[in-house]
Amino acid sequence: MNLKIKLLAKGCSVNEWKGLRRGKPFPSKYYLDWRSGIFTQISAPKVRKAIKAFRSQYSAENHVLGVQITHHLPVDKLFTTRGTINLKSKDLSNLEKPLIDLFCDKRFDGRKCDKGRIINNLCIDDAVILNLNSLKRPDKDYGISITFYLFDLIDILGGGLLCLK
Repeated sequence: MNLKIKLLAKGCSVNEWKGLRRGKPFPSKYYLDWRSGIFTQISAPKVRKAIKAFRSQYSAENHVLGVQITHHLPVDKLFTTRGTINLKSKDLSNLEKPLIDLFCDKRFDGRKCDKGRIINNLCIDDAVILNLNSLKRPDKDYGISITFYLFDLIDILGGGLLCLK
């Protein structure tokens, strides 16, 4: 089984995640606004239903996860006018952690989003993600596609490969 979700949002880098106040880390305003936007989208009834269905299929004793993340960026943000990669675009690996935490961290499950709807996430420890693929893709506008895959643990222990399809 897999769970595919498309989000209308820019990625949030771990570098934008936290600020410092009086020498102590705290969530930045950018991160809190970004998180609120993601929560609003994943609290939509259709998405909540898909998350619950995926969660009901998962068994900690029998499964591991694979994740495919595609960050869609406008062409002019990903490439320079000379056609080379824009070095000001966010590092791909820095975009993974904030997004995965929103989907996996049980602290966020059951919260209300700005629209008053309840948020349901996967409540699955991200330590069980054994395969993570991510890429940046030029597109007309910003967006994120994320797909979670269930793999049978017995297949992995038997020497099977974690291939995302």
